Amino acid sequence: MLQAKRQRRPRPTHAEDKRRAAAVAAHRREHGDWCPGWRRDPHEASDLTADHVDAVAAGGAESGDLQVLCRSCNSAKGAR
Repeated sequence: MLQAKRQRRPRPTHAEDKRRAAAVAAHRREHGDWCPGWRRDPHEASDLTADHVDAVAAGGAESGDLQVLCRSCNSAKGAR
């Protein structure tokens, strides 16, 4: 099943990877290792990731705004 999901979702480009890394670095400079939380209170988290505010899978633009969440919150958010 995981393999089928990966086949449907194209891998982000190198430029997109760099943009996401820059968003996480900027967040860490300003807030440290804190996740703002998604449907839960802000919390300490060292596994921060950046993803689209409006999920591309739900019709958002690939160049759209990014938000930084921990991996757990980002996974819970999914394509919402």
